[in-house]
Amino acid sequence: MRIFEPLATTSFSFLKGASQPDEMVWAAHGLGLQGIGVADINTVAGVVRAHVAAKEAGLRLIVGARLIALDGFETVIYPKDRKAWGRLTRCLTRGNRRSRKGTC
Repeated sequence: MRIFEPLATTSFSFLKGASQPDEMVWAAHGLGLQGIGVADINTVAGVVRAHVAAKEAGLRLIVGARLIALDGFETVIYPKDRKAWGRLTRCLTRGNRRSRKGTC
């Protein structure tokens, strides 16, 4: 049985993702998909490139972050509005400031 994971991790997820966000959007467009969700690990760094490409391709883009804590807890967050986006980015900033590079 194949397990489907409804998110794409870009090269901004250190040592986990390989493709650039804009390349992933164009690949989704080439496959005839109507949209793509991008959620990098403990960052939203690839959002701008994905957004620009999705706008050009006419694709729906859902952006978020895949949060992985040091204790192994893992979840994917897709903020629905501006307030939620602000809470996510504050959480990521605090987590990244309190830890060494590559961990959050």
